[in-house]
Amino acid sequence: MCYAVFLATSKPLQTGEFIPGVTKIYLETPGEKALSGLRSKFSLPNIYYAGSDTKCSCGFVFYSERFDDPDWQEKDSPQALIDLLNELAADKPVEYYCCWEGDWDAPIEY
Repeated sequence: MCYAVFLATSKPLQTGEFIPGVTKIYLETPGEKALSGLRSKFSLPNIYYAGSDTKCSCGFVFYSERFDDPDWQEKDSPQALIDLLNELAADKPVEYYCCWEGDWDAPIEY
């Protein structure tokens, strides 16, 4: 089962697509089934699914104690997500939600 990372913003963002071997991070608009479960979790209107180098959100996973380890430096997607969140939050609020793929309707636990 895969992680699913979602972001919400007050302004629309550019979406993209996954390109194997090239993509570090991309955003796409979730389908209506996912959106129906996600809308109650966000106060901001523009909701996006964040995909990584693995196409799903699993590529964002890293162990914080190893983040600066040179053997993990080749993992670009976690830093790309951090950079995007910092960029978005610099001038406007951004909301973040992570769940297991398909669990959009589940209540927030943390």
